Amino acid sequence: MRSIHSSFTLFFLVFSFGFLVLTSDVQAEVFSPDECKAVLGTCKRSIFWSNCSGEETEVAKCNVNAESCCKIIKDAGGTVLSGASALTQFQRDLDGGYYTAALETAPVKSGAGMVASGPPPSSTSGTGAGNFNYTLLEKIPGQESATGSLPGYLQAILNATMMIIVLSAVFMISVGGFLYLTSAGNTSRAGQAKNIITDAIFGLILALVAYLVLYIINPDLITLRLDSLSTTSAPSGTSPTGAPIPTSEDVYAHADAVAVLSAKGINVTSSGSCSDPKRKECTSLDGIPKSTIANVIALKEKSGCSFNITGGTETGHATHGAGRSIVDVSEAPCLENVFRNQKPSLGSQYNIQSICADSTSREAAYGCSYVEPQPHFHIQFTT
Repeated sequence: MRSIHSSFTLFFLVFSFGFLVLTSDVQAEVFSPDECKAVLGTCKRSIFWSNCSGEETEVAKCNVNAESCCKIIKDAGGTVLSGASALTQFQRDLDGGYYTAALETAPVKSGAGMVASGPPPSSTSGTGAGNFNYTLLEKIPGQESATGSLPGYLQAILNATMMIIVLSAVFMISVGGFLYLTSAGNTSRAGQAKNIITDAIFGLILALVAYLVLYIINPDLITLRLDSLSTTSAPSGTSPTGAPIPTSEDVYAHADAVAVLSAKGINVTSSGSCSDPKRKECTSLDGIPKSTIANVIALKEKSGCSFNITGGTETGHATHGAGRSIVDVSEAPCLENVFRNQKPSLGSQYNIQSICADSTSREAAYGCSYVEPQPHFHIQFTT
């Protein structure tokens, strides 16, 4: 028994101090507390266990005190999600602009910059930390919320090991106490019991001291972060997901895009009657992929509907931006009928990946659970 408990303690010490090597040169993509609050999360931390508790999922790191941005994530039916499914739903809501309004007013204090540059990259794509994803067939005991990332599993193993050390210490103290109570004056048996209790307490204190020393040196040493581990650059001309990176030949300048659309009877409008990409009240098509403009024109010609472009690559959106196949269009009744009645063919016929709509046009939504605050269709094309 003594050797088992000592082995657990030694494993914890080696594992903990190994963090000094693993975390010395890495930083994590993080949210500021305001950004976490904007996505309806809470920055919190726990000294010994996972920062997020109960039904909560860690959606990001916070940039203060080694905290995690924790929130409860539910699907459209109200079922609480966990693990990879929860993160997928959160990313889907983020891409759909569910938190756009709140993020527009949240001070950006960290490297996230979600409002201006779009959502952070998915943990399942790209190079680097994303390559460490793996889903275990069985959950780590006591750490069911651990996701499919290597840092998450290592953190869960650390937490589970600490739990085992504490429980084994309590068990050994109980064994020693029982032996002592039943020694019946046998000095040898009483001495053995005292040694067991002493060793258990010493091992527990040693593990706790190691944990606290690492925490005092740097809280990040006990919250392993490999999110920004240096990686090999992707080949020139492709994105980490393998999709071509738009070049100057693949995208339009604003004036050119407007000219092409106008020739097809599609107008570009904005609440501010402007096209400055740095102002959210403007509508800019600067850097819009040519394939997106072609898809917009095809949508008009195939559907026979008239509509205006009301959002493009300007700032102020969580998912819009230069090089992205996303536009906002006016909520024309004709277009709404097409989206309602032709959902099975929206992908194949119109190259549409998703459509977000406001509360009055929810039946026209396609692959998007976010409810737009203002009447318009948020369309993301596949190319």
